[in-house]
Amino acid sequence: MEALRATDPRVVDGRYRLLGRLGSGGMGTVYLGRSPGGRLVAVKCVHRELAADPEFRRRFAHELEAVRRVGGFHTAQVVDADPTGDPPWLVTAYIAGLSLAEAVATHGPLSEPALQVLGAGLAEALDAIHAVGLIHRDLKPSNVLLADDGPRVIDFGIARALDGTAITRTQVVIGTPGYMAPEQISGGEIGPACDVFSLGHVLCHAAGCAPFGHGGAQVMLYRVMHSEPDLSALPVSLRSIIAACLARTPSDRPTPAQLLERFAPPSRDEPIEGWLPTPIQPDPARVPTGDPPSDDLAQGAPGSQSVEHPGTRNLTAITEPRPALGGPQPGSGRRRVRWIVGPLILMVVATAVCVPLVVLNGHRSNPPNCFPSRTDGESSLGSTSVTRVPVGTPHAPELVGPENRKMIQLGQSVTLSWDRAGAVSTVSAELNQGSSQQSPQLTGTSCTFVPTVAGLYRWAVSSGNAGTGQVGSGWSDDRYLFVRSKGSSTPNPVRDTPDTPRQLAPQDQAVVKAGRPVDLSWSASGNSSRVAVLQPDQTWKSMPWQGSSTYAYTPPSPGVYVWIVSTAITGDCADAICVSPGSAMRYLIVE
Repeated sequence: MEALRATDPRVVDGRYRLLGRLGSGGMGTVYLGRSPGGRLVAVKCVHRELAADPEFRRRFAHELEAVRRVGGFHTAQVVDADPTGDPPWLVTAYIAGLSLAEAVATHGPLSEPALQVLGAGLAEALDAIHAVGLIHRDLKPSNVLLADDGPRVIDFGIARALDGTAITRTQVVIGTPGYMAPEQISGGEIGPACDVFSLGHVLCHAAGCAPFGHGGAQVMLYRVMHSEPDLSALPVSLRSIIAACLARTPSDRPTPAQLLERFAPPSRDEPIEGWLPTPIQPDPARVPTGDPPSDDLAQGAPGSQSVEHPGTRNLTAITEPRPALGGPQPGSGRRRVRWIVGPLILMVVATAVCVPLVVLNGHRSNPPNCFPSRTDGESSLGSTSVTRVPVGTPHAPELVGPENRKMIQLGQSVTLSWDRAGAVSTVSAELNQGSSQQSPQLTGTSCTFVPTVAGLYRWAVSSGNAGTGQVGSGWSDDRYLFVRSKGSSTPNPVRDTPDTPRQLAPQDQAVVKAGRPVDLSWSASGNSSRVAVLQPDQTWKSMPWQGSSTYAYTPPSPGVYVWIVSTAITGDCADAICVSPGSAMRYLIVE
């Protein structure tokens, strides 16, 4: 549990006293609280940007009524809620126990008998959720708590009702790479079977099996759509039923009721208690006491990071596509980015923003630290959607070094450099499926990156003109940087990845007419490419993978658009990354 921050509420609805942060996700922040009667509860407050949408509130209230009806022994019961609150909130029973993600990371895979209990509990939970007309849509290890009387599913039912009324905005699908079913990725019709696919992958994770390997968001989505799962690490007795859960066609997957029969046959009458190994069993000493944090802890140290559930982010992330210059800096936490998926490619909702005033000087001869520990460069300016691109807005910078796919050892530093585009620049780096960092504004054209964690990074640079109210350029091409642990012999996973595509036409900031086709063209070393377009309403439209390097896109209405392209090598790439870094972002001004 993390201490409350200075900006966090201390009481919700005048009754629920908050004690600390349990985590944060795409919908809101979850706090540990205490009810008026003294019981520990989990209090979820919806993010204010969602709460400001009247349609969101209406759907939230509608689905909340269904969520209240969810029964069963394997879900976290909703005990109170107010969809009209400022912001909307809901309270569920607090469940003592590690999440499945924490348990596997700390103590390793579960035994085969424990996997059977886990499978039965998750199937029973999904059966209860589906029975009241809901789909979970984000079942993953961090959403499964391991209680002493069986697993419990949390964060259920808020995302989509079975009647097709999505609580998320049009063309936006919330989910976690790898755990999303193929129909979620492709934008197809979503039904209860998508939860069964996620259940299969959750059981694989619990058994220490990675059916689609490891990699970034694009890679995981690509493999789910194009590769067969590798279940060789599973116990033999579970392979066939989990393979059925991971079937690519929804109709080929078993129902939760059928899974329950398989994992908990009628002949089983032994008690569940003791199903977990001793190190994982809930320990009363680990249950929060509920003592309120002191004021100095609640303030938080400068530059401190919040703990996020996997698949969510508290920083402006560099994935495809990346945000424009000047997004929130590490530690600011005032604006959330949200995972969204068009068919097959994972995106981050991103808007161009004003350039902060705080800058750091830097020169090639003495480049500053790219990501200082203090909160230099933090801006109080809020983000706004770009409605026009003024004359003189710089183009995306050209990266100089290091070369794409470079490999270094943990403990070494590397100088990131680029050609000047505007007066100030921002560098962003993302650890594969992990944290992201964004630099303060730099007046030079290089900085020193000192990785503290081994793994695969992607980095890029954006640029802007000095002064307030300036629109920044799009982000540059991504480049991979592999940081290998000392003494490790792990091969570079991006050694054979295609080069980043080079956009040919139209030029950045080109002016075109609404309703008329525009030929987007690029050169690529991969044999399959995909274009994604950020439209003026801040939704992404992802085009199909294709073998050609031209796509005719017709902008439907006037406004500012952004387009990017990625390329891939088709075929089995289970042991390596097969998708290129994303191209630079180019503005398309539609009149």
